[in-house]
Amino acid sequence: MLIRSQGKFRILLDQKDGFGNQTTTLAQAETEGAVSADITLTSPGDGVLLMTDGISDDLIPEQLEPFFNAIYRRQKRSSKRRMKRWLETELKQWSTPRHGDDKTIASIFRMD
Repeated sequence: MLIRSQGKFRILLDQKDGFGNQTTTLAQAETEGAVSADITLTSPGDGVLLMTDGISDDLIPEQLEPFFNAIYRRQKRSSKRRMKRWLETELKQWSTPRHGDDKTIASIFRMD
């Protein structure tokens, strides 16, 4: 999870201690492994970017904040319909060849 809250960017990660293809549903989630954060969206550009490991594992750690900013800028200038089409295209044409892992992304941004 990538977060910008009160203008400060940070990464909120849970530690991976399992193996590949290990999945826990929300109904199965235990509070021990749960991660939470207080997030205040006070400034334009503040937001939360959630993504599955099919996306996050392919991102370069030094490029996480620029990736967050790029998604925000694209969403800011696009209608909902255009943003959906753009994301669908990006996810279908993912830059990691033959990468078949699930790719899901969700964002919440303060726009004004």
